[in-house]
Amino acid sequence: MGSLARQGGEQSRRLERVLDKQSWRVCPQVRVADIVRISTHWKTNSREWWQLFRLVSQWHCDVVITHRKTGQIVAAVELDDRTHQAKHRQRRDLVLEEVLRQANIPLLRGENEVALVESVAAHVKDVQTC
Repeated sequence: MGSLARQGGEQSRRLERVLDKQSWRVCPQVRVADIVRISTHWKTNSREWWQLFRLVSQWHCDVVITHRKTGQIVAAVELDDRTHQAKHRQRRDLVLEEVLRQANIPLLRGENEVALVESVAAHVKDVQTC
């Protein structure tokens, strides 16, 4: 198992400890193409559509939080380790942010894992009170 997969697993366990297990499901290493639809801005099956689909079908979110009863996605979580500093990764991160924005999936990201877990817990609490 690679370090990123281990990191996602560790991060998901930390989130499981702070989130209400009766309400929320913590899903590590979720493929982006499984949680979004490619924008209707692109004609389905067009060359551009397939280019974008090929990109997102290879990407994974570190963790996705879903409502246990409804299955609704309430957040995608990305821990920005040093790999996110590479130019190609920064481009990927910009496209990922836009794809998730268009899918109305909040993306919570940060470099500090403790602060990120706290941010996710606060976000989920806000969602729960709505």
